[in-house]
Amino acid sequence: MSRRTIPGPDVLLCENCGYVLEGLDERGSCPECGKAVSESLSMKRVGSPWQRRPGLGSWISTIRMVVGRPVAIWNVVSVEPLRAAYLTMINIVLACAGPAIAMLVFSLMPPLHNRDWFGAALVSFLATWAIGAPVVSGLSLIEYAGIRGLAHVHRWRVGHVAAIAICAHASVAWLGLLALAIVPLFAIEPDWMISIVSTREESRTLAAFGLVLLLCAIWYSILCGIGYKHMRFANAPRAVQPQPPSGHTIEAPRAGGGGSGDGQ
Repeated sequence: MSRRTIPGPDVLLCENCGYVLEGLDERGSCPECGKAVSESLSMKRVGSPWQRRPGLGSWISTIRMVVGRPVAIWNVVSVEPLRAAYLTMINIVLACAGPAIAMLVFSLMPPLHNRDWFGAALVSFLATWAIGAPVVSGLSLIEYAGIRGLAHVHRWRVGHVAAIAICAHASVAWLGLLALAIVPLFAIEPDWMISIVSTREESRTLAAFGLVLLLCAIWYSILCGIGYKHMRFANAPRAVQPQPPSGHTIEAPRAGGGGSGDGQ
């Protein structure tokens, strides 16, 4: 049996089964699975709040949708790369820089500043930013490559743009690293941590970072998996054909191509 050809990004597919709907009546149903053609139109993918209008409010709304509706969110995510890429960068920067800055500030506040915690906080800052950012970015790239590879194996239409959109919205999972901002609290009553890691506060901080990073990576991978399944046949927005200016008409070319002004 020959391998199925992956349709191009401009071909209208049934988003449930991948059947080619190009040319079919929009009021009809998919001949393969019965899903209404209108439910697979690209205009149904209105985009996440961030994709519709980037800003602080839409960023928070997008996070709430991903966390509160981790399945339904993928029915509205639009197949577009630019705003999705910005969402990824913002989430990774905040996830890595936020807890580091919080720990540095927290270490200077009483009663921690008298407990020699600044050194541990400085190590935390360097580990979270200098190590965390490349690690998180690397794991995101690996997940992106995995999505593209699986799409090739399954013959699903999850191209470069769709994979970017999936990874961008799943990057909300990396914001879980903000939980590291509470690590300085361990310095108040650290006895229970000693039996787990060591007596060194730097080690406890790095261990906490590794544990939270692992949990965030698992959550990120789960979100990418859900998005990959729900956007395996997603239809990208179609380019709008340019319209002639108001009051003007486009004349059809005359046969023969001869112009009335020849010889002038």
